[in-house]
Amino acid sequence: MRRPALVAGLVVAAALLLAQPAAAGTWAQQGVALPLNATSVLTGVSCTSPDTCMAVGSFHDSGGTHLLAESRSGSAWTTVSIADPGGAQLNAISCTSPTACTAVGSSGTGTLAERWDGTQWTIQSTPPVSGTTSSVLKSVVCVSATACTAVGSSSSAPNTDATLAESWDGSSWSIQPTPNVSGAAFSVLLGVSCTSPAMCIAVGNSGTGTSSQTLAEGWNGSAWTTQATPNLPNGAVSRLEGVSCKTRTACVAVGSGLSESWDGTSWTLQLLAKPRHGDEPDLARVSCPALKSCTAADTFEQDAILTLLVEHWNGTTWKVQQTPIAS
Repeated sequence: MRRPALVAGLVVAAALLLAQPAAAGTWAQQGVALPLNATSVLTGVSCTSPDTCMAVGSFHDSGGTHLLAESRSGSAWTTVSIADPGGAQLNAISCTSPTACTAVGSSGTGTLAERWDGTQWTIQSTPPVSGTTSSVLKSVVCVSATACTAVGSSSSAPNTDATLAESWDGSSWSIQPTPNVSGAAFSVLLGVSCTSPAMCIAVGNSGTGTSSQTLAEGWNGSAWTTQATPNLPNGAVSRLEGVSCKTRTACVAVGSGLSESWDGTSWTLQLLAKPRHGDEPDLARVSCPALKSCTAADTFEQDAILTLLVEHWNGTTWKVQQTPIAS
């Protein structure tokens, strides 16, 4: 089960870490502009340079819940006006330049996609998923301004989620058929990474109400196919939430207590480092700027306090990195 939404400072810190290359040094907090008298959460960020980023999320005030976007130019974060259809949430964002960003999520019972052109955010039309009562996009990656892939899930009844993938070709969004795990009560996709319009890897999980196993699917430009993935031993809950591909044959995925690497042919299990005794790490975002250098981030509970967790992969092992506590 995913943790509840966190305050903006902590979530932004986790997201920003993924925009930085892994290197010697220390992590530092960055102040963000927040709406007054509101509880704010930022759920996705994308950077096109070390000092140019866009983040999306939501804030809640006396008038309800509203979409939120913030941009960073230089050393300062500023709030950006964003189109808000009401009852919406944005889960992820991908930018190919300061004037081309795509954010995805859900609005009401359907998917939501918005586009930033450097001046304003505009809602894009997304196709309804036939025969379902709800659908959501959880992750998006754009390899160019006219080529984006988003993944998530759709449902026709409680606890019966099915995988969902949609693609943007520069003019419209279209649904790509995706397989589901045979015999599973649910199959969902939570993260996606592409190296080209013809090569994507999406990850998530499948199972029943009491079990969960890892799920990975590959896109070859014409079809999505399921890939065999290892799971934690002894029936432990296994879930992949984020993935980053440096090349067609080099991907790293992270999730609940585990990491996996793709060599173009098969997935291999890697165990994450534990932040402290008894705590199982659960990493939701990962970025690999080099073949043997990945940084993953999320939060974990330490002494009844949610705190930031960042781990670095050097091609052999995962190691916890020290980070400041949000204040």
